[in-house]
Amino acid sequence: MKLPNGRKGRPLTLIDDRTLLLETWQSFEKADALYAYDLKTDQPRKITDIRTPKGVFASNYAVGGGWIVWQTIDKMRTNFWSAPLSGGQPAAVETDTPIKGRGDGLVVTGDKIAFSLHEGGVFTLPLEGGAVTPVEGAERHHILNWPWVGTPGQYTPDNEPSFEEILDAETGQISKALVRPGEEDVRCGVTTCTGRRSDGSFFHRLRDGSGEQELPERTLGLAFDRFVTVHLHPRRGQVLLDLTTGRSGDLGLRPDAKGQVSSIQPGIDPYDRLVAYELEGRYVIIDLARIR
Repeated sequence: MKLPNGRKGRPLTLIDDRTLLLETWQSFEKADALYAYDLKTDQPRKITDIRTPKGVFASNYAVGGGWIVWQTIDKMRTNFWSAPLSGGQPAAVETDTPIKGRGDGLVVTGDKIAFSLHEGGVFTLPLEGGAVTPVEGAERHHILNWPWVGTPGQYTPDNEPSFEEILDAETGQISKALVRPGEEDVRCGVTTCTGRRSDGSFFHRLRDGSGEQELPERTLGLAFDRFVTVHLHPRRGQVLLDLTTGRSGDLGLRPDAKGQVSSIQPGIDPYDRLVAYELEGRYVIIDLARIR
């Protein structure tokens, strides 16, 4: 959990099969540097420093094309920053117009940045800066798995089905998930949905309603359209469940002296192949992309 300089490194995402992207904090949630950590040699390499004004935080890191990109939000406006993965000082990604709203989805695709806003709307921007271009037909959408964007997004305060309708931002193809009357807590990826039936039982199935199967109980997350976590009872930790194969693995989490146990939720962002959590003074790192 600690780098050779004594600072605690916090896993963000996997750069490649053997390299982990870490951040260190100046104070709570206030990042001050990024590191590449080689999982085979256990050696860190500093990529760049991060400096943000008081009350402004770096977040939503994305990697692609030899660059790392992140955002800051200040007074309800989003700004983007980049640095080469090889190392160097961060630079602002200049835009032709201010980005009004809070960024919630961010990817690097080719020579562009694609991003969505918490308030709704998907846009692209050249990696070197320039014109912010709205994606046609995606005025209310959020990034799911580029080029797929959808609505409603991941956050559904009124328990609407998450990503019920998705749009391919490059081809215009639309896919709407089947949601039956009385179903709740429906969460969908590009191909798979999970949820709870009106009788209280749980399911997973394809977006078109086919291939429906029972789930033992409520699940958390939906990573890579196939991985969720399920709680063990009574309060005995969690397992990582593969919906594709039906196999599961114990994450090794157990209640502490107060009976509390950590809860792991795999991210719905398919670009994030990482599940990371603290266990007995170290980090457990799971690369979902390497599970066959």
